[in-house]
Amino acid sequence: MTKEEVNEFLERLYAICDEIETNSYMDLRFNNVMIKICELMKEYGFCEYCKEDEIDRKT
Repeated sequence: MTKEEVNEFLERLYAICDEIETNSYMDLRFNNVMIKICELMKEYGFCEYCKEDEIDRKT
């Protein structure tokens, strides 16, 4: 990853955290928050386990 990609990833992760902190009325169940973080990590290729082909094989 380039430095720019890392910075973009971190900005988007911080945005998720800000959303959690500022929107107390939204559904903040742990699973919903983790899904947002997992989708972001998958998009940037951080999580080998979450790749589509792995999910397809396990379900």
